[in-house]
Amino acid sequence: MENDTIGLTYELLFKIVRNERKNPDLQNIDKDIYEKIIDYVKNKDDIYHSSKDSVTQKEQEKIQTQIKNIKKLIKQLFNLREKKIIILAINTARTSSEIKIKDILPEEKKLYDILVEVLSEFRKSVLDHLLKGTYPEYVEKKKTRRKKGKQKSEQENKSNKIKVRFLDNIPKFVGPELEIYGPFEPNQIFFLPTQIAKILVDKKRAEKI
Repeated sequence: MENDTIGLTYELLFKIVRNERKNPDLQNIDKDIYEKIIDYVKNKDDIYHSSKDSVTQKEQEKIQTQIKNIKKLIKQLFNLREKKIIILAINTARTSSEIKIKDILPEEKKLYDILVEVLSEFRKSVLDHLLKGTYPEYVEKKKTRRKKGKQKSEQENKSNKIKVRFLDNIPKFVGPELEIYGPFEPNQIFFLPTQIAKILVDKKRAEKI
């Protein structure tokens, strides 16, 4: 990176962002750029806070605007390089071959490796199955979970209910959860919530089976 032995300045940061924007590939920047950005932002923040009692409000607002513009440039640089890394990771996953990448920062290389792993696994678990005319793995797992959930729900519903035989005609009625039951006829068998079944059994209107 040009001027990589000196501290960061607004002009230099602006130049780095402009260069990154006009070129499709990752550009060569100082490997310690993150450290320099941290020091630069911290220094500007310190200046802003220490100047509160020594400068006019107008001058302080000017410093605050500078800090805002600096952070805007930093975000632009991050977004530009992030987008390029995502594209590189997609291309690597699609070709299943390692692409030699120049000028990638150590922190960015970690992101690239994670993206390649996730994208490659996704293609393997979905696209490969689609090309074979089979369901992707996640669909099969989802179906299995749904089936197990349904079976569990049915079992839980039955465990919370009592099987009864009605001894009398029971008109339609509303349960405690506003659910509608009935009407029922003598000798008809039905599963009822424990609370309702107990009331009917106690009143000799039904018997537990």
